[in-house]
Amino acid sequence: MTKTKSTLKDDQNSKPEQGITRISVSGYKSLAEECSIEIAPLTILSGANSSGKSSIMQPLLLMKQTLESTYDAGSLKLNGANVRLTSTDQIFTKSINKPASLINRFTISLELDRDIIIKNTFKKENKIKGIQIFSSVYRYKDFTMSLNLDMNHENILNSFSSNLKELFNILKDKEDIKGFENRLSNALKVKYGLDDLSHTSKEDDEKISESIKELNMVVEDTYRFWVESHRCFLHIESEFLYNNASSYLPSEIDTLEEIAIKRLFELFGSDGLCHITELRIRQLIHVSGLRGNPERTYPVSSIGRNFTGTFEDYVASIIHSWKVTKDKRLKLLSEALQILGLTWKVDTKQIDDTQVEVRVGRLKNKSNSQSTDMVSIADVGFGLSQTLPVVVALLVAEPEQLVYLEQPEIHLHPRAQANLAQLLVDAANRGVRVVVETHSELLIRRVQSLIAEDKIAAEKVKLHWFSQDDNGFTKVTTAELDETGAFGDWPEDFSEISLQEESRYLDAAESKLMAV
Repeated sequence: MTKTKSTLKDDQNSKPEQGITRISVSGYKSLAEECSIEIAPLTILSGANSSGKSSIMQPLLLMKQTLESTYDAGSLKLNGANVRLTSTDQIFTKSINKPASLINRFTISLELDRDIIIKNTFKKENKIKGIQIFSSVYRYKDFTMSLNLDMNHENILNSFSSNLKELFNILKDKEDIKGFENRLSNALKVKYGLDDLSHTSKEDDEKISESIKELNMVVEDTYRFWVESHRCFLHIESEFLYNNASSYLPSEIDTLEEIAIKRLFELFGSDGLCHITELRIRQLIHVSGLRGNPERTYPVSSIGRNFTGTFEDYVASIIHSWKVTKDKRLKLLSEALQILGLTWKVDTKQIDDTQVEVRVGRLKNKSNSQSTDMVSIADVGFGLSQTLPVVVALLVAEPEQLVYLEQPEIHLHPRAQANLAQLLVDAANRGVRVVVETHSELLIRRVQSLIAEDKIAAEKVKLHWFSQDDNGFTKVTTAELDETGAFGDWPEDFSEISLQEESRYLDAAESKLMAV
């Protein structure tokens, strides 16, 4: 018996790439109930400390480091470059009121291009197995397929066949599979005289159901289906049984069989929707809040579209590559750093085959400096080495690629924090999906100004505010910004606290002056 696979590779070549447009998480740390955030071109996560900002992104990072692992770490690699956990107890929501059926499990749902949703549930079965992928729910437009490891051939076929007509309807308007619609329509017309699949009567539906039953018989004799797990995904596998049982059936049933099997594997096989999602997860650029100390030299690293682990290890080699290839982004990098008031120039020098040195202009402005007045990045303020990975990530990212920036304002002067907003907006306007976790009121306020100045459309920006209820569980409030950049009440943790502190100081100063 020989295994067969169908792929989406040909179809993918003719489709625009799809980005992650929504993340939903439940059962993870303080995210007891499902919390969901839309991923706009510029997405801002803000709120008090320990309110769940990082937690909503961590399941995605866990999947990234699992997929990138050089060894099989199982369904989830807990301790890696992006997330460092040592026990499953650090993952699951702790609640005395939680139903027994929901203990020791969490769910992450990823939406791609608003048409594809993959919802994975992870569960701790026992201490030996650790966390395992428990179920996967795939949705393509209105068609849904649920998978778990206990499903057998009959379960899979019944689940697929019960929604077969819906699948045909949502696929038939795609340009790259018009032949599929024609073959299906012709097959049904030959057998039942049906001209349009999308406008069928109740009697026609019954005929289609009978055809599907015949299809099931054919497939049952020809293929065997089962569910397999690969790291953090479940998908359908098949075995072709080399049975000639279908040879006596009408040719239109053979056509339906061919269509069904092809579409089944294109969507739910290992090269289907889970493969598309895996590619997007691997392409995620993660600039963590801890970006290391500035070094005299940096190891040479491989440069591509995917950056395994956290991003800071690639920065020196990316800059050096731009220098060697005369890439315009090297000039853009220097200009961006000058806008932030950090330096006017960045340069690299390859020390040997394994090491690259990063050098920067000693002064902040070109007019006051000479091109030879350069020093090692290790000899300037800490803010430059911490901000460099942020700016390089924004420049290297491609449209629809997700860039996750944790506290990009770290070690920056207030003016630089505000100016950083322009760099975020520039990347978002190029089509990059930028997710920023920040505590900077100045950065957010500048984003509002840029919306009001028509530098970025309001619909391209989402502000998600994180808070905790009385039980310590996360609540997410999404602000809808208007064309002026306004979004209603400013979070108490920002402006009101600033006003309170200013008022406290003025009252104290006035009292002291009055006492003199």
